[in-house]
Amino acid sequence: MSGRLKESAFLSLYNLLFALGAGAGLPFIAYKMVRQEKYRAGLSEKLGLRLPEVRGEKRIWIHAVSVGEVLAVVPLVKGLKRSVPHASLILSTTTQTGMRTARDRLKDEVDTFLYFPLDFYPVVSRVVRAVSPHVVGVVETEIWPSFLSVLASEGVPVFMINGRISDASFRGYEKLSFFLKPFFEKYRKFFVRSCRDAARLYTLGASPQKIAVTGNIKYVSVYERAKEVDSSAVMASLGWEGFPIFCAGSTHRGEEELVLEVYKRVRELFSDLKLILAPRHPERKEEVARLLEASSFSFGFRSEGNYRDKDVMVVDTVGELFGFYSVSDVVFVGGSFVNVGGHNPLEPLVFGKPTAIGPHYHNFADVVEDMRELLFVAESRGELLEFVLKSLNGSFKLPLDKVMKKFNLSINSVRLIIDEIKGCLE
Repeated sequence: MSGRLKESAFLSLYNLLFALGAGAGLPFIAYKMVRQEKYRAGLSEKLGLRLPEVRGEKRIWIHAVSVGEVLAVVPLVKGLKRSVPHASLILSTTTQTGMRTARDRLKDEVDTFLYFPLDFYPVVSRVVRAVSPHVVGVVETEIWPSFLSVLASEGVPVFMINGRISDASFRGYEKLSFFLKPFFEKYRKFFVRSCRDAARLYTLGASPQKIAVTGNIKYVSVYERAKEVDSSAVMASLGWEGFPIFCAGSTHRGEEELVLEVYKRVRELFSDLKLILAPRHPERKEEVARLLEASSFSFGFRSEGNYRDKDVMVVDTVGELFGFYSVSDVVFVGGSFVNVGGHNPLEPLVFGKPTAIGPHYHNFADVVEDMRELLFVAESRGELLEFVLKSLNGSFKLPLDKVMKKFNLSINSVRLIIDEIKGCLE
């Protein structure tokens, strides 16, 4: 069977199964729509009933499926707006939360927001022709056969941005690689996070000439935020000049006790050590206060300013933790000693701070994997204690050059991607 015939057969079968599946699942889908607003959000756009109004001679369409992908692509979208201000930027997403985030973070850069159409050929062809893009960027690994086929038939170049093939995705794609290879070939280029992702794409049928390892562009947004932080001003507002500081950020119930035990032990050697304790949810401040009242430590709240002569500052404000990381000497990122999945370890690392995370980091597994030699994964309270002590006594030093190399790779990658997209408009 020729490649074109095989592709046509698979695409026909895919769309038939899509239609049958949608029909069979209609009662359940309808039930979900009645019960939950998020399933109704953007329905008319997803079905191609409401078409977007797009203006501009040159059109760039970026698709970011949900919140994480939207946040990752923010620096790229802003950079595109600066580099090709005459072009119309279209951003699609699949989820309601993704759309809210996109409108909040990119309202000044994006000309048209839309919900991504269902990957059913009649629907997606109608939407693609309405948008009429000159170039498309798909964030992370999205393989939509109908979407890719329509774009190819219209001669539209497609780029995979920040591509990643997870273990689960790789196993699934590998089983279907015979059918999926023609659709991988429709990408102009794959910008992927790691050599492992590149190898997996090659195994699945992507041409090696089309694959470029560009690192994780999520790093860029953190780096851009860090440039806006004035650490001297943050320290002045704290009033803790001259004191070593241990920061436990985004902690959850069950982690504050562990942090206080570590802090107590460390204070035996570093008696002037201050602790910034920032629960992920500030409304837990009274709960955290009760734990501190049962300890031997004095404490105050950031919002009340009554902590300056105390051992511990409880952060009960929103939006300040990132700045507090910049003035800390050692950091623990919470949500990782309880099965929450962790929070972003890049935030303290971008300031060159020795950073530890617990064993439950699945929300940021890709970042932890990439930063493994620069980030300490503590499996127990004892390991966290040892790390904090080594960071404070100088026996552990974070190699800043390696940290910045990671961030610089991502910054240069965004520039590279922008140049590739810009080249498609000329």
